[in-house]
Amino acid sequence: MITAWGQMQTYVLDFLFPPRCAGCGAHGTPLCPTCAAAVERYPAPRAGETVAALVFTGTTRACIHALKYDGQRRYATILATLAGPALAYLLPPPPDALVPVPLAPVRERARGFNQATLIADALAAPRGWQVQPRWLTRVRETPPQVGKDHAARRANVAGAFVADAAVRGRHLCLIDDVTTTGATLNACTTALWAAGAASVCAFVIARPEMNRYT
Repeated sequence: MITAWGQMQTYVLDFLFPPRCAGCGAHGTPLCPTCAAAVERYPAPRAGETVAALVFTGTTRACIHALKYDGQRRYATILATLAGPALAYLLPPPPDALVPVPLAPVRERARGFNQATLIADALAAPRGWQVQPRWLTRVRETPPQVGKDHAARRANVAGAFVADAAVRGRHLCLIDDVTTTGATLNACTTALWAAGAASVCAFVIARPEMNRYT
């Protein structure tokens, strides 16, 4: 959730350190119109696939890194705005709730937020949708997925998530910032199905170019 304290911090930082475009470095804006217009979008997914809005490259990657690693929470709203049109690829009706992919507690405490929750909040707010970050919990610490192959990623996150009983009978949409092999989303989906969810889809801001047609 983007709190009043978080907004105040953003205002103070903007005053002390005026924002620069994540794409080109131009002063005065966190993302200039030219760079926003140049982001590369994924084509419509095949039925049943994860919906990825943008290709994880260039400006999109810079915005995600600014959010996750530089703590610039404003990029959650920027990314949600860029990705929003791809929500049209989700099967109707709208989901009962958006469920952010949870971070490990230690990692979330160190970062100060879960980027997936901030993105889910930004996607949901203008549409009147619910966000339920407590309906899915990471119950086992897992090493970062970076550098692992598909089999290792699946093994790394197997059994790492548990869903709340409140998901029973619900139509849910998982939300995350980036996916590559889909191992984490698959593990989350398995947990939601096991708890009785009626349906589960997945929406991510970005996916690497190598996964464009897979």
